[in-house]
Amino acid sequence: MVISFAVGLGTSAIAQGMSAGDYKTGSEKIAKEYKSSASDCRALPGSLRDVCLVEAKGARQVSRAELSARYRPTQENRQRVTTAKSEARYAVAKEHCSGMNDVTKDACMRDARAIEILGKDSVKP
Repeated sequence: MVISFAVGLGTSAIAQGMSAGDYKTGSEKIAKEYKSSASDCRALPGSLRDVCLVEAKGARQVSRAELSARYRPTQENRQRVTTAKSEARYAVAKEHCSGMNDVTKDACMRDARAIEILGKDSVKP
């Protein structure tokens, strides 16, 4: 799915700076990719559409963080990439849980929170 590609990109995708023009081009490309993905999601039924939209938003969030880290390669921006990936994974996991019954949903949400906590703990210096 959409998020697996964007979240799967590691910090190795982060280069050593870029020009303002390249940044603007990258930003426009991210916006177009999101619009295209969101449009594709709207064709899906019910909860599949909801999960797909959350994945598209997460991919956009991660792509923006990666673009910023390439534009201004600082430790803070690299941490933002890791945080964005963690938040995107959590949002997708949470959306998967939304259609479940109470007992199953509780267990699913615990797992989703664990994903978020593990990801955010990896950001701490």
